[in-house]
Amino acid sequence: MVDIPKLSVIAKNLVRDSIDSFVRQDIELAKKVVLSDSQADKLRNLIQEELINEYLAKDPSTAPHAAPLLLIARYLE
Repeated sequence: MVDIPKLSVIAKNLVRDSIDSFVRQDIELAKKVVLSDSQADKLRNLIQEELINEYLAKDPSTAPHAAPLLLIARYLE
């Protein structure tokens, strides 16, 4: 699950830039944040597909480990 740390970096940057754009009333930075959200969406989808197709579909006993990872990816996104 190499992509969860990548997603956390993207999420951290989005939150930071969102706050900065609000505080500085920087419309261009706010637009950048909105456009960058698609990166987080794509990475979350990739994580979800990997967990479902590579782990849960092949071995349902991985559900107790995969479910929290799915939620982490969802909440980070």
